[in-house]
Amino acid sequence: MNFLKIVFLNLICLQILMSQSWIEGPNLPNFAEGRHHPITFSIEKNGYVGLGSSPNAYTDEFYKYNSETNIWTEIKKFPGGGRSFAIGISHNGKAYLGFGLDARGNYLNDIWEFDPVTESWVKLTDCPCVARTHPSLLAFNNKLYVGLGGSPNGDLKDWWEYDLNNKLWERKMDIPGKPRHHPFQFVIPPYLYAGMGHGGPIIYNDLYRFDPAKDEWVEMKSLPSQGRVAGTQFNFNGRGYVLSGQGGDHDYLPKGEFWEYNAELNDWKELLAHPGVGRWAPGSFVIGNKVYFTCGQDSDKFNNDLWIYDFTVLNSTSTNEKLPTLYFISKDELLLRSATNELPQVYDLMGNNVSSKLQIEWIEDQVKINTSLLSSGLYLIKINSLRTQKFLKT
Repeated sequence: MNFLKIVFLNLICLQILMSQSWIEGPNLPNFAEGRHHPITFSIEKNGYVGLGSSPNAYTDEFYKYNSETNIWTEIKKFPGGGRSFAIGISHNGKAYLGFGLDARGNYLNDIWEFDPVTESWVKLTDCPCVARTHPSLLAFNNKLYVGLGGSPNGDLKDWWEYDLNNKLWERKMDIPGKPRHHPFQFVIPPYLYAGMGHGGPIIYNDLYRFDPAKDEWVEMKSLPSQGRVAGTQFNFNGRGYVLSGQGGDHDYLPKGEFWEYNAELNDWKELLAHPGVGRWAPGSFVIGNKVYFTCGQDSDKFNNDLWIYDFTVLNSTSTNEKLPTLYFISKDELLLRSATNELPQVYDLMGNNVSSKLQIEWIEDQVKINTSLLSSGLYLIKINSLRTQKFLKT
């Protein structure tokens, strides 16, 4: 390999670390043993992680991660005591946490509200539903939605709405399908989505859409993979995401699978897996264009690390021009936003032009690029002589 190609390879390998890949962040502080089933959410620039199960206890600790300084700090302990198998989300500048199991083995049906300004919790009205672990919890239009989960008498499939304005609970239509616990859920306005999870001996891969305006459920396309339970989920930029967890045999997946759900197409696409094997009961939160993945148990240990996935590729070899933006919209499809009508050129690590393997579709000022014929690896895409960006084909 000649000198120029070695330089070309090194530049791509160095800069891809800041592009669309998983990058390791700072471990959580004082989590010597790690934990599974943490509560995770984000509010503005900060992510929050707390509660869950360490090897020896249900904890009541909470930590805050500042995405600008890349530093963790400990905040006030949760006043409701140590618990695990609970769930939490953020909505309209506050966060909500509830349900789960306390250190004495009691099933819970409470809801708490977190104020990030005072870093304090206020207990709201208990749900009149059955106390439960591993439920779904979603928020939309200043209302919380809770359902599914496990109880002392078995799995559940009911669905409840809590109005944050009048502090009232109302039972809604039960979710279709079988009762289950530890499902996945996300919001793609104006709908809520829930599914998958564990019911009896079966781990499901189905998905259902709830319309709050009509109190109506519709079955959607199932995850095109084995059943999935005990992972983490989030919504970003109008898409839903399912990350890690365990598979149909309730064992660790060989890799940390990452799936994107497109509601407009009612379809799934697989994205770049997180490092290592799949994890049981991890957590995640989103800040800006990045998702932060943390904790959970794998085949070897309770984890306390932090991994960061950036949905955008914003690196360049140019110095003064504003760059086009390159997004992976699925495992095999790139979306390039650029004002130029020049065909993009793609080069492999050896400096070879592989553009003939691309399928390109122009959509106004955007270029949709199908990379399915490319081998896995790092590539450089050139827009013109001054604009270049990097991407990782998995």
